[in-house]
Amino acid sequence: MRGALGLSLVLFAALGCTELLPAPKRVVRGGGAVRHIGAIRASKELALLVQAFRADFPAQQRASSPDLEVSLDPKLAEEQYRLALGPNPTLVAGGSTGVAWGLQSLGQILTTGARIERVEDSPDFAFRAVMIDVARRYHSPSTLRRIVRWCQLGKVRYLQLHLTDDQNWMMPSEVLKGVDSRNTHKRPAYTKQELTELQAYARARGISIIPEIDLPGHSTLLCQHDPDVFRIQGSPSTNCINFASPIVRTKLTQLIHEVADVFPDAPYIHLGGDEAWYPTPEKDPHFAAQADKSAQQIFVDFVAELSRVVLKRGRTPIVWEGFGRSDYANATIPRETVVIAWENHYYPADELLADGYRIVNAGWNPGYVVNHYPWDAYTLVPLPKMYQWDPRVFGLVTHDHTRNLGDSPNLLGGLMCWWEGHEWNAQRVLPHRIATFGARLWNRNGERDYAAFQKRLDSALTRIDRESFPYRLSIEGAVRDTEFEEGITLSAASDRRTVVAFRTDGQIPGLKDTLAEIKLQESAVVTIQAYREGHPIGETQFLPVHRVKVVKNLALGKPVTTTAAIDPDFPPARLTDGVADVVGSYWLGYPNPVSATIDLGKSIEFNRIDVVAFYAAGQAARYRISVSLDGKEWTTLADASAQTQGAPAEGYLHKFEKQSARYVRLECVSSTQHPATMSRIHEVRIFMDPQQGHFLSTHL
Repeated sequence: MRGALGLSLVLFAALGCTELLPAPKRVVRGGGAVRHIGAIRASKELALLVQAFRADFPAQQRASSPDLEVSLDPKLAEEQYRLALGPNPTLVAGGSTGVAWGLQSLGQILTTGARIERVEDSPDFAFRAVMIDVARRYHSPSTLRRIVRWCQLGKVRYLQLHLTDDQNWMMPSEVLKGVDSRNTHKRPAYTKQELTELQAYARARGISIIPEIDLPGHSTLLCQHDPDVFRIQGSPSTNCINFASPIVRTKLTQLIHEVADVFPDAPYIHLGGDEAWYPTPEKDPHFAAQADKSAQQIFVDFVAELSRVVLKRGRTPIVWEGFGRSDYANATIPRETVVIAWENHYYPADELLADGYRIVNAGWNPGYVVNHYPWDAYTLVPLPKMYQWDPRVFGLVTHDHTRNLGDSPNLLGGLMCWWEGHEWNAQRVLPHRIATFGARLWNRNGERDYAAFQKRLDSALTRIDRESFPYRLSIEGAVRDTEFEEGITLSAASDRRTVVAFRTDGQIPGLKDTLAEIKLQESAVVTIQAYREGHPIGETQFLPVHRVKVVKNLALGKPVTTTAAIDPDFPPARLTDGVADVVGSYWLGYPNPVSATIDLGKSIEFNRIDVVAFYAAGQAARYRISVSLDGKEWTTLADASAQTQGAPAEGYLHKFEKQSARYVRLECVSSTQHPATMSRIHEVRIFMDPQQGHFLSTHL
């Protein structure tokens, strides 16, 4: 009987754990609820991890509670840990990363009061990473620390910083001194101190920083910095450096050594290698001198040479899938090089595996979260689909076709990429995605209940926010969240020792910006920072507020159902909220064809429907509109499935003879905006206009 009971407790983990995330591999329940821990006894090498735990879970520590004994066991894998609670709590792990994960699980147990006696855990995939594009849009160290906390929550082991691109250069460099003077966001590169402090903060929470310098493409600033050296002479390319030049390769070798010095603990260095455009290279003397090789072979030589530099520094090189399949590449690029499979255009993921490469799955479905330039047009897979993702499956958003890569040992794990986004948008859309992505890679069979997962994730993220922002923010005048029609007032309540500062220009506020409240009449990005005894405490909150016009119509506030997975940041409720003038606020339907149905509550009369599709890009949305009295028999009122006119800001207007219906259905077919499989619709508005004469179905 005793053995059978133990077995059932262990098997509980296969059904998902209702308190911990990611769901552990093995959980034994029992005993009473544990709320506090006393002293933590650990070796000096683990002191920073203990210090981080104390900072992250201050309310869960009490001197009168049992002490925790922490130790390392070389028989365990680096990330493997065993946590036992009871009269004499212990944490045993294979390495410091495992200790960090064990402490994170302990913190969750203490905050939830879970009746858990033992946790034994380890990840399915060793490579679990999130990439942040800090080279298109600036991300402050404060926001990066918040991202570290979300990675910690999802047990994401690596945080990759995309440090260089056409727009901005964020890697501090003496070798290329001054290259950041042309940064389009008018900020210099991060300082070495900022990056050193970020690494220490992340390392104390089990996360390693991976630096990325994107070469030879995406290098406009290098080409502008010294065109005589870096430009491919005679080529129209303005953003691909001269990878055939020995001088360029020497410079970049020195740069790699700089990167390795600034990031001394980084196990990987990412070299870029994607989307290099180099037409007519034969006009350049350095290419002409290697006439026995094609430009593609010289490109492979370049990738291989820089990879060998990384290897000599004792690190592992990573590159994007950016070179094609060839015998030359297979014989030249060091096999230690890890390839990020992301597009299946240059070298499909299954072919990389077949040829013996070690790869990381970063397929657009669901690995890409793109906040497209220059609008807030997002390409992302709805969160429920990420929750269901199998990391062994490679997928793209351009079509619904996937490839199962199987259980190859060369499939190291996955990478989720945040491209092009503002840091305030990162604070909005990344927390849930990072933790969910991490959960899928940690224990792909441990989750079954999406709603339960989101509930405990919401609770954990709320706790992190409370610790990050030591004040209570009040908002007056909003019609929804931070949207307002006439004006909005923000105020922050805190303890007597704490003051709160506000700004509206995107900059981090200083003590001189301390205010009791801030009143706004126009849209802005409000930044909020708390100070105690003259020093900043917590993190910087970025809060976009938007002045809007709520358009009254018959669909306003009515419930909407959809055939698509519902993303919490882009729900179907956006279709009937009356607001269409916030560019980044809309319903995202994926994959097309997909429909959304508005329930008007009862049969009503109307003679006009406006569909406000994503209009900032000026591209066409394609759809049909149908109505029904009972939700069973449908009548098509408008067929715009072949529409070519770009979406106008006022929407596509459809007028027709008076109809009576309870249900209005929008069937999205496709979009001329990338990708065609994704629909972005701001509003569906329903009106009864004064009718004179006969109206045909039209759109203006």
